[in-house]
Amino acid sequence: MEADAQGVTDHRIAVSPNGTAVAVWLEDRSAGTDNLSSVHARAYSPTTGWGEPVAFNVAGSDSAGRPEVAINANGDAIVVWVQIGAPTAGTTRAFNIASVRYKAGVWDSVPTNLLGANDIPAAGFSMDLTAHQITLDDAGNALYAFTVSTIFDAPDGAWAKRYRNGVWEPAVRFLGGASSEARDIRLAAAPNGGTATAVWKQFDNNGNKYRILASEYTEGSGWSAGHAIDADLALGSYDNPRVAVAANGDTIAVWEASTTGGTRTDVYASRFAGGAWSPPTVVTSISIGRADGFIADLCSDAVGNAMLVTKPYDLGQIAATRFTVGSGWAAPERIPPETQTFIVPQASVGCNAKGDAMVSWRAALDADNSYDIWARPYSVAGGWGAAAQIVSLPASSGLTLRTPLIGLDDGAKALTVWRQDNQAGVSPAQSLWSAAFK
Repeated sequence: MEADAQGVTDHRIAVSPNGTAVAVWLEDRSAGTDNLSSVHARAYSPTTGWGEPVAFNVAGSDSAGRPEVAINANGDAIVVWVQIGAPTAGTTRAFNIASVRYKAGVWDSVPTNLLGANDIPAAGFSMDLTAHQITLDDAGNALYAFTVSTIFDAPDGAWAKRYRNGVWEPAVRFLGGASSEARDIRLAAAPNGGTATAVWKQFDNNGNKYRILASEYTEGSGWSAGHAIDADLALGSYDNPRVAVAANGDTIAVWEASTTGGTRTDVYASRFAGGAWSPPTVVTSISIGRADGFIADLCSDAVGNAMLVTKPYDLGQIAATRFTVGSGWAAPERIPPETQTFIVPQASVGCNAKGDAMVSWRAALDADNSYDIWARPYSVAGGWGAAAQIVSLPASSGLTLRTPLIGLDDGAKALTVWRQDNQAGVSPAQSLWSAAFK
């Protein structure tokens, strides 16, 4: 994906229903004691393959972090990242949110900043912004949501901005007067942009734990006030939320928590339909929680059928659980072949509008501890297909790979990207790689 000497440190991909895709990644350009990153992106055409990469923030003392990307049905895209540097004029905030667009095959040449002087002015440092997400509808309008955690009460919580008529509107707070930190926000919107849902975790000062909150967006009336959707069923804190939205605005949200307050971790799910959230139900469980999270990924088709991927200790450590409108959640199914065992599994899933899905995962196989990337397709017509190996790095090479991310178009063609060592050694630089399923 790139031939730069600098190592790739983070990456994302988004795939359009028409097969166009955009990948974005960070490269380390540190100098001396300054930890600096540049931002790189590349568009993919289903007919001509990957186009030329573009780069931003390649010089100067500002850094960059947390890249995100969204794409619409036309193949247009928007990329955002945290731009870290001198305070924004009129604030003590030493960061902004930079964005560039990809439209009709052309990239913006200069990034645009999203946050104005009156948006979270009391935030100080880039780590105050704990998570962010972006969506792009088919008309080119965008929704942006982010969570903030500071030593001040004023900017804490979850926030949203809206792009309409060529202008970013001022940020609004999902839960006015919130005085506790928020993290891990997830945002999903219908293709027409008329409905959207944000889900995040926010610390409950009274209960002394994180709760799962949500806000629903409707064009014309805006965002609802942030509200808990977890029903406070668990004894411990809630974590790792995910959200997926159907074309009509129906929403699936999942999160994990310990119902008992012990070592067991449960995945809860709730569905927003007809203007209300369903009572949360436990979909699947794991006897001992994972430090890197039990939930791996979630996606949905156009009518609201969803695919949840988790990392249990049984079922080959990668399992998929399907939700079908009208029938509910099925039992988790093992995704890897029976011969595979793992060290620290990583996985992602992509869905298309028709209900097909593709799971991609990293495995360290028991035979020789080689690092592999695998994928397995699901079709509405035929169910699960055969798993296929994408790449294998034998243990003798001393190389590792990580973080496979995948997207699927409406023709059931997939793209996956991952980071891979350039050479053996301790914490070597990594390059970005990709593979296509056609």
